[in-house]
This record gives sequence, C-alpha cells and structure tokens, in this order.
Amino acid sequence: NRLAVLEKILVGKNKQASFRSPAWAISLAKLEKIDALQAAQPEKVGGLLTLRQDPDSIVAASAGTALSGLARQESRDELYRLWSEIRSNDLWQLARRSGYIPQKPVELRILYLLKSSETFDLIHSTAEMVPSIIRALDDRDREIAVQARRCLPALQKDPAINALCLEWEKTRSPILLEIIQEGKLIANRPITLRLMTALITGRRQLVHQIHAEGIPYLFNITRDTDPRLAQAALDALTRLENPLAQAGLCMYAVNQDLPKIYEIAISSGYRPSRPDQLALFLFMAGLWSEYDGMDFDNRLMQSIFETAQPELRKRIASQVQRSGKSAYLAILAGVDFRTNTARLSADEVRLLVEMLVENHEWERLWSLVHLVPLTWSIYILQALSKTSWQPETANEADEFNLLADLAQGLPLPNRSEWENSLPLAISTASLRVQGRVNDVSFAPFKPNIAIGTGNRKLVTWDFHKAEIVRIRQGFNHSIGKVAFVGSEFLVCGVRSNTGAACWIYGWQSEDAFVLPGHLGSVTSLLPNGDAYLLSTGRDGMVIHWDLPRRVEIARRELPDWPRAAFTSENQQQIVLMHSSLSLLRLPGLVSSNPQSIRTAAYSGTRHSMARCGVFQPDGNDFLVGQYNGQVVRYQDKLENRGLVREAVLNHEESVVALAFMPSKPVLVAAMANGLVEFRHWPDLSLLGKVSTATGRLTSLQISPDGSFMASGTDDSTMQLWDLRIHDLLDLIERPLSTAKPSHLSAAANLLRSPEIPQRLKQTLKLTQSLLQRRFRFDIQVDDLYQIQPGEFDIILE
Repeated sequence: NRLAVLEKILVGKNKQASFRSPAWAISLAKLEKIDALQAAQPEKVGGLLTLRQDPDSIVAASAGTALSGLARQESRDELYRLWSEIRSNDLWQLARRSGYIPQKPVELRILYLLKSSETFDLIHSTAEMVPSIIRALDDRDREIAVQARRCLPALQKDPAINALCLEWEKTRSPILLEIIQEGKLIANRPITLRLMTALITGRRQLVHQIHAEGIPYLFNITRDTDPRLAQAALDALTRLENPLAQAGLCMYAVNQDLPKIYEIAISSGYRPSRPDQLALFLFMAGLWSEYDGMDFDNRLMQSIFETAQPELRKRIASQVQRSGKSAYLAILAGVDFRTNTARLSADEVRLLVEMLVENHEWERLWSLVHLVPLTWSIYILQALSKTSWQPETANEADEFNLLADLAQGLPLPNRSEWENSLPLAISTASLRVQGRVNDVSFAPFKPNIAIGTGNRKLVTWDFHKAEIVRIRQGFNHSIGKVAFVGSEFLVCGVRSNTGAACWIYGWQSEDAFVLPGHLGSVTSLLPNGDAYLLSTGRDGMVIHWDLPRRVEIARRELPDWPRAAFTSENQQQIVLMHSSLSLLRLPGLVSSNPQSIRTAAYSGTRHSMARCGVFQPDGNDFLVGQYNGQVVRYQDKLENRGLVREAVLNHEESVVALAFMPSKPVLVAAMANGLVEFRHWPDLSLLGKVSTATGRLTSLQISPDGSFMASGTDDSTMQLWDLRIHDLLDLIERPLSTAKPSHLSAAANLLRSPEIPQRLKQTLKLTQSLLQRRFRFDIQVDDLYQIQPGEFDIILE
C-alpha cells in the first residue's frame, strides 16, 4: 500500500526483500542497490519492465537504469525476447542502449540484425539462419520484412543458398522463386536442385555441360509439376554438349526402356562412341539400317545378349520379335543357332522357334530339333511335317522322317503329368546269392557293387555287363559290412554273435591286407576321404584307420557299443548310435557331445534305439531312423549348448536306411518291410515309393552320382534300381543341348520297363532317338554305365 511509515522503517533496516518476494525489485530500487538489480535473473526481467511505469519516480528510474545495464547474458536475451513479443519502440531503444546483440535463439538474433540493419552477418548466414530470415519476410515490422527481402538474394555461402533453394523446392513459393532468380542463386547440391536452380535462373549453359551421371536427374525434372521448368529441362536434354552425357542419355533410354528418351536422343543426333553401346542403342531404338551397317554380323549384339541381365535379355528378345527379321535370331542363339541354346530361357526358346516357323526357316529349325527342350522338339517336328520340306541328304531325310513319324500326334509333354505317371525308381536287375545279403556298396568310379553275404562270401558284381568281377571267400565269420574307400580300396568287416576277434579285410587293387579290427562284430565301416576309414564294433571301440600305412590314427572307447554310425558331408563329424547318441570330431575322435538333448514341445518323439542316420545337406543338423519306425530330426538350436529333437516321420516298420540323393532335394527312407519312400526336402512331402521284392530289407545304398540304388534282403536277393527318371523329366523343360550321354542310357532302360505307361512310351522313344542324334558322334556313349536288365543267380561253391 506504499505507506510512508513502512517505507521509512524498511529503508532504515537497509535490507531488501528476499529474491522470491514480489517486493524484491522495489526494495532494491528504494535502497538504490542498482548493481543488484542489474544482476537480475531472466525471470525478473519482466517485473523490471513493469516497474518502469511505476508511479514512484525513484522506482521507475532504478528499473530503467537496471534494464539498460543488465549483467547476465541470458537476462539480456530475455529483454530482447520481450521486445520481439511487444515490439515497442521504447523497449527497442532501451535494449539497444545496452549495446548487446542477442545470441540465442537464432531467430531472435536474426530479428535484431534485421531491425538494426546490420546485414553483413545476414548475407554471410549459415544454413541454420536461413529459415528465420525467410519467416521474417512476413514480419509485422515492415522495416524487418524489407531488410529480409534485401538480404536473401545477396546470400554468399553455399550452405545458406542450398537451404534457401531447398525451401523453395519444398514450398514452390513465388516470392522465393523471385528471390532466387533475382540473386541468380544456384544450389551446389543435391544435383537435382542444382539443375533446377540453374534452369530457373537462366544459367542453361551449366545444364548443357553436365556429365553422364546427371542425365537421370535432368530427365526427372522433365516430369516436374511446373510446366515451364519441365520444358526447360526437356530443351536442355536436346542441347547436351558433353559427348559422354550424350552417350549417357542413349544408354539411359536403353536401360530404363523409355520411349521419350529414345525420341530425344534420335532427334538430337546423339550416339554412343563405344561400339558395343552404339550397337545396343541402335538395335533397341529400332534403327535397323544404321544398326546393320555397323554390326552386320550381329557379333556385338550376341556378346551383349550373352552377358546381359535377365530383364535386358528379355527386352532384347522382344525387340528381335518386333523386328520381324529372322537374321536377328542369331543374336539369341548364335550364327548357327546351335552354340547358345543351353543358355536360352524358356521364353527365348519359344521366341526363337516361333519366329523361325513364321519365317519358314526350315533348315534352321531342323538344326535345333535335338538341342531345344523336348516340348519344342516335338513342336518343331510337327511343324516341319506340315510342310513339304525335306533335308538335302538322304541320310538326314531318313532321320527326319523317322523322328517326324514318332512325333506325329504326340501331345506336348507336361512335366506334372509325367511326374504323376512315372515311378521314381525302376527295378531293372535282380541278383540272387547264397546267404543273407548283409550289406552293399557302390564303387565310386566303376559300375561295380560289392555284396557282403551271410555265408562268408564277398562278391563284386559289374552291373553294366551283368558279370561277376570277383568272389572272395575264406573269412572267419560272415560279412557284416562292406565299403569302397576312394578308387583304390575295398574293405569288409565280419560279424559274430560272440566276442570273437572280428577282423577288417582290405584290398588295395589286388594287394590284400588285414586290420586287427574289433572284439565282436564290426558294426560300421565309413570311408573318410580317399585313404582313411572309420570303424566301430561291438566292443565299444571307434577306430580311425590310415589305409595306405595300415595303421590306426586314433582310437576311442565308448561306454556302450554303437549299433551304427554316419559322418557329416564334410567328414569332420561322426555320429555314433547306441543307447543314446555320441558326437565325435575328426581326425582325433575328440568328443563334441552336446550338453543336453532336449525334446521339442509337441515333438511326438518316442524313445527307441537308433538304427541309421544322415546329416542334412550343407548343415550340422541330422536325421536318425529308429527301430520304432520314427525319423527324428536333431537340430542345434541352442548355440552349441545342446540339441533339440522332434519326430518328423512315423512308420509302422523299423527304419533301415536314410540317405539324401546327391544334387537333388530328395530324402530316401527305407523300412525293414521293403518299403522305400522318396520325400521332398525339406518339407518331407511324399514324392513316391517303391517296394523291394521279398524278404526283410537289410541294407540300401545309393550310388555316388545318384543314378542307381541297390537294396539287399535277408532272402539272399539284391535288387538294382535306376533313379535317373528325374533327369529325363528335366529335359521336358531344359534344352536337350544340356543333356549328357547318361540321359540316353536312362531313356533306354526306362523303355524296357513294364512299369512305364503305354501312352508315354512313344514320347520316350522319340526322346531316345533325339538323344541318339545328339550324341551320334560321341565316343563316350559306348562306355556309359548301364544296368544290364534281368535276373541273375550267382552260384557260390
């Protein structure tokens, strides 16, 4: 209430009010403590500003003096902030008298510089200052707005110019466009903005001299929503001065398949200087006469087509079709149409054949009949049959008429129909021996199978000639396991119901040797490379052998004897199957047992003795076949801390063998009752199944190349199966030029089988004839591994 008596008492005490009191500033003013007022915090500045209007002249004067000499930088900034809100000229003059220039925030600094006309810092602005200057264009203080309009065209630093141009690109503000044009401001980055600002400021020469890298960006500007800018970019594309940019425009048209760019390049007379680029541009632009003049033999385009990515190959093929010129088919398939057929896609083969038919190129069609996929071979023969054309030579004419007769009336083959109609394996030979067939093994490089029998005989049989190569006998027990190791070694292990010594017998070519073996049956023999062998026995021992030196490399004893074992694809791991599983690493047989084997939730696994197993292709996970008929997958999901198992297949009979077909996503599972299943990997969908003739299945092996399968039973029978049907199915869609002589052998074997549906036999006969024509000069055909069909008895004395 400003009572004089209270004022006298307070002044007499010479103590100001506390900082938080509303009377703090008044008390300092009455005590004339100006220094304390000038040291005021920012939150007190607003109160001091109010006190300048106080009816007490001493208080008002003290507040004004304090405001003009504020000591704290942040308090001075607060004074300018209040001015920016109030815009009082009196307050502006008060703040100016302090001689202080506000620093933060940047927008306040910009307003001060504009109001005080201090333009040097403004025209040398940083990028961060530009948005505040742009906003000042609409400031209510006309003096500030005018200064902002004067400063922006005069910006000197590239980052600030870039920021201004980016704001224009985003907003397309007419006033910013006017400023950029007035100052002839050109952004230096990004490249699109540089080109745009060069165009709108009339600096067209900069655009005309761009490099090839700028072509895509300049073309994008031709699609701008501003028609004048788009037209300017279009005009610039027709006036390119850099030859590399001109070539770049041509190749951009090719790579992006843009008709508008082709039009600009052709009308402007642009051409690439590199011969390969020139040939491709002329061809894809449809400039046929100019192209023919520079690539008359199509060699450049052939090279381009062979190395092009699939999308470009497809467009080149479409351009060949669009041209209507059969001469250009050489681009796709070579001059003689034979060289490159294996590389052509299905669409390219279709185009090649259909254009040759359309242009009546009968001779060339005939040259392709044994090279294209079977479907198109039939199409060609049926098309040629409708004409009066005949090959020139008598031999060729006879061959053509034979093939045409076979193709007459044939439907074009459908792969899915064939897969549903053909068995996955065909039994073509059956071999009877004396005694139970305990094990079989394929030689890696010969058409030989080793058969270990229960009457202590080891038979080597040539299935190509259906001849016995060798019968070995004189063993102390029946043969339990056999294996070929590389190209030099054949080994076998014997079995016994007692703990008698069971040796491992071996032959290096004709040089026989004996390894000490095990006490009790040899339960597995696993090749390890071309010269090493792993053996396991009923004595619980695992031994790693060096066959050339006939010595042990390592030996390890297990607490329980392994019933069987298998190795990984890289032969670095071995899984031993006994009452549980053991994992060892080679060559030292070091244990790598997981800390635990866990059962996956809802896995359905039932405890049973493991009988066989196989590693998954290209992995450390593996499958195990059990006596209870389950196939269990073991996966390393615990980062080397353990394995997780789950049942993936369930059978009523014990699983005897598991194997993956080489180079095919197919798992083969054989059961004791003779049922053999073929399942797609990894979804395990059933592809088909076959059944061995009689007896309980004892062993099953697939040849190293995946062409054949041998199965042995306890009724003294070994069956030989042809697995090459899948290879023939591939020829329906793959060019016959990719076929191998083994396909011819497979076709011959397939035709002899009574299991082949009659409706498919004519197509198979045609396939065989086409392959005979394909390999008629191939000296390897007579040496092909084939199965001599029939039933054979081996009399063992």
